[in-house]
Amino acid sequence: MKTHLSLHQRIRNADGSQQIENLKAIHAYTHARNWPVEEWDNIWDLSDDCSWAHGFGRWRGGYKVYLNSVTEWDIPTFTNYMKVYKLYPDVMGMDPRPLNFSPVHILSSDVIEIADDGKSGRGAFLTPGTIFEYLKPARHRRAIFMWERYGADFVCDENGNWKYLHEHVCPDFQGNYDNVNWGLEAYQMACDPTHRNSAAPPPDADSAGHPDGVNAAPGGPGGPGGPGGEGPGGPPPGGAGDTGAAGPRDMMLDDPGPLHREYEFLMPIQNTCPWPEPYAVMDNDNTYTPFIGKDRL
Repeated sequence: MKTHLSLHQRIRNADGSQQIENLKAIHAYTHARNWPVEEWDNIWDLSDDCSWAHGFGRWRGGYKVYLNSVTEWDIPTFTNYMKVYKLYPDVMGMDPRPLNFSPVHILSSDVIEIADDGKSGRGAFLTPGTIFEYLKPARHRRAIFMWERYGADFVCDENGNWKYLHEHVCPDFQGNYDNVNWGLEAYQMACDPTHRNSAAPPPDADSAGHPDGVNAAPGGPGGPGGPGGEGPGGPPPGGAGDTGAAGPRDMMLDDPGPLHREYEFLMPIQNTCPWPEPYAVMDNDNTYTPFIGKDRL
């Protein structure tokens, strides 16, 4: 109850907790719609302290995060749409972005803490979900399930408006629907490293891969982890916006990974995104992205 705070401060922090829940809901919706502009232009603090991380590493600074999650992300989205339109003219007039990819997340078991000073908040979430493959020319669509964790930091401006500052996406396991037992797969991989994961891309998958596609981990912030290929935690071929060239391009990662690993049968327990504890001010002991060049926000 933080009884050392005044009633006004406790009400302020309760409101902050509710606003953080709303931000998370907006993220889940815009991410599922593949709307990075609507997300990153509205609910993120794009200052130099901004960061986004996945298993493959972390970007720091609003410019790098926006470049990789919006600009580079939209290039293959619209390129794919033009290819799809030539084969399926019925998509004329539709928003190209949801046709490209649909990661639907559920937000559960959230734990949110607001700093005593009311200037920041921290939240950890479990986020099981479903990924629907983007519609590609002459390719079959498919879907996978995945289980992830989010660790996110938020800041409040002088007008009481809350925004994202940091997020760390931690993919734990995933697989195709109906034909995979992720626990059995992990056991078989431990016994025989050459075992082929049944969530690997089908034979007709693009060899170069695509962020958030059939054989790559996601390149766009908030991404759900890609089935097969390098899998969750591996760098997405071509970076956030795949240009079609095989192999990773310069992703400009400030903190190269792995920062989190997909579940393995014999691995030690990871606690990459621990639940936040009550805290006074956001500092390097209370954040999902330690600051560089300073000890606190």
